[in-house]
Amino acid sequence: MAYAIDTVVKGAGPDAHLKMLDVLRALAEAAGWTTLRFDTSIPERELILRSTGTTGEEEITVGFKAYQSVAGDYYNLLAATMTGYVPAAPFEAQPGIKTSGVPGHNQAVTYFLTANPRRIVGAFKVGSPIYAHVYVGKALAYARPGEFPSPLVVAGHFDGRDARRYSDLHWGPYKGVRGSGDAGYTDGFLFLRDQGGSWKKVQISPFGNGAYGTTSTNALAGDPVGAAGAGSRCLVPAGTLHQPQPLEPAGRLRPRGRRLRDLGQPLRHARWRELRLRLRQRLGERAAARRQRAGRPDRHGRTPGGRCNPCGRRTRAGGAAGRRAHRLARLRRGRDVLMATVSGQIASFAALKAAIEATLTARGWVLANGILSRGAAFVQLTASAEELRLLAGTGKAGAALTGACAQALKLMSFANAPIQWPAVYTLHVFDAPDEVYCVLRYNVDRHQHLNFGLSSMPQIGGTGLWCSGSFRGDANGASIRCSVFLAGNSAYDLGAQPYDGFGLGYFFSSLAGSYHASFIHCGLEGAHDWRTTVGGNPGDLLGVSHKAGLLHALPSQFNQATVLLPIDVLMARQAQGQTIVATLAHARYCRLDFLDLGEPLVYGTDRWTPYPLHAVHPVQRNGSSWPNGAQHSGTFGVALRDAP
Repeated sequence: MAYAIDTVVKGAGPDAHLKMLDVLRALAEAAGWTTLRFDTSIPERELILRSTGTTGEEEITVGFKAYQSVAGDYYNLLAATMTGYVPAAPFEAQPGIKTSGVPGHNQAVTYFLTANPRRIVGAFKVGSPIYAHVYVGKALAYARPGEFPSPLVVAGHFDGRDARRYSDLHWGPYKGVRGSGDAGYTDGFLFLRDQGGSWKKVQISPFGNGAYGTTSTNALAGDPVGAAGAGSRCLVPAGTLHQPQPLEPAGRLRPRGRRLRDLGQPLRHARWRELRLRLRQRLGERAAARRQRAGRPDRHGRTPGGRCNPCGRRTRAGGAAGRRAHRLARLRRGRDVLMATVSGQIASFAALKAAIEATLTARGWVLANGILSRGAAFVQLTASAEELRLLAGTGKAGAALTGACAQALKLMSFANAPIQWPAVYTLHVFDAPDEVYCVLRYNVDRHQHLNFGLSSMPQIGGTGLWCSGSFRGDANGASIRCSVFLAGNSAYDLGAQPYDGFGLGYFFSSLAGSYHASFIHCGLEGAHDWRTTVGGNPGDLLGVSHKAGLLHALPSQFNQATVLLPIDVLMARQAQGQTIVATLAHARYCRLDFLDLGEPLVYGTDRWTPYPLHAVHPVQRNGSSWPNGAQHSGTFGVALRDAP
């Protein structure tokens, strides 16, 4: 953490409020922030900063801009928090920006500032004196990271670029909505970005305790305890939709003879994970020592100082050394399934293409003339600045696919929410059957998917190669309707309605729409060909509506648990028949209510990682249908089998 207390004066140089940008930049960089823009060549100087947060994997973007008027006799700073950064865009046009003005002075400013990788906060003493407060960056939400992944905050004294000076009437930001009974109180100008991407003022305990019913001021979803008598506070207590609780270790995870300090307090997520990993490592070492003394093999077939039975690699005694030889991929004995989970950070679609190709070729796929192939699977990836496109076929001739699908699939940066690089990708790669799942996470909490694999269903004709993605190849990224449209919200109707925008992939399709983004090569109901149409005619795919009743029944009202539902690809047949032409072996549908997206789901020996189909919105949990749409997918998601 960095802090600074001092005074800047104009003297013979620039005005004091302009010099404050130099102070803020130096303080932020000392706390680990990176300067993206620092322009002192213009009258209204600009500073934009980015941090990877306390975890090192976040994207927190903030900014400051000087604005002044000699005639109006004000010299202020505009504080801003953003969801991304576009170098060519003006300050006020940065993605997801929200601003609040902070009073300053041209002659002298005394500042009290502190910064860490999560936020920059402090106060300015100006004029007679007046103390002006500022906060930009991320707050600590009283919720799990999966429930509220990006609680961004901006706080100041004015509503954006307000033409007022420090001596005019204004209010500090920290009392929030209904935080004062003083005449003219403006509810403060502290704004929180909620899970749906909207900036809103919130009530702040203990100041805000107004009448119940104004749910638009809640930071989290759900009603407060006590309903009509309790007020609409920004923290939702236990017993409602969100139930944050202290993390307490189970007895078997507690080190013998030791106590965990601060047991009754909520432990930081990363710290708790570290404790668990340390304990598991210690238990593994003890178990390995016992095996060595007894000469017994471990659960992977390794004997002390011998070889791993599945792969033949020589290992030293002890479980930790043997695990290092299998860090990339783990052999699941009994199922003969070799899987790998690979993750990294990339700065372009071209880099993502290279990462996919490198991972697959390392696992036995062949890359020749730009085409990846393995068995009956043939796919071609092409990248541009705006998209990563996948085209599937049944074979290859030189650099061309043969039997190519009439439609491509893609990930893309679209006008409504352009991708702010860098982004994080995760690849889940499997053998027997071959399945590849690519998840791209960007702009803090947005996701896109690109997947392909071979059906293990017998006697369906064709090659059985299936593929799916967030967008069909001809989806228009420049359209203002490039959003997620979800159908029906009933027990018999569900799925994407891609008249425009997202197809979502994973065969999560309704019977309506034009840009469905899940295909399979099959020989039923006609010649061997690609099935790309969703409908009710023989040979059409039937989407996800057959799972509507189950998905709408989740999560359990008894214990808030979700159930992982198989992804079955259904085809319509003659005489009202239906046939399952594929079941995705390593993916499941699920609902994401109450789940922490940073933690895997563990069922016996299986680990599953949950992902949103696009972005989570726990309030509008069933999404929004045509023609409104939304930039989220409610709480509908998928879980992919994970290799730890």
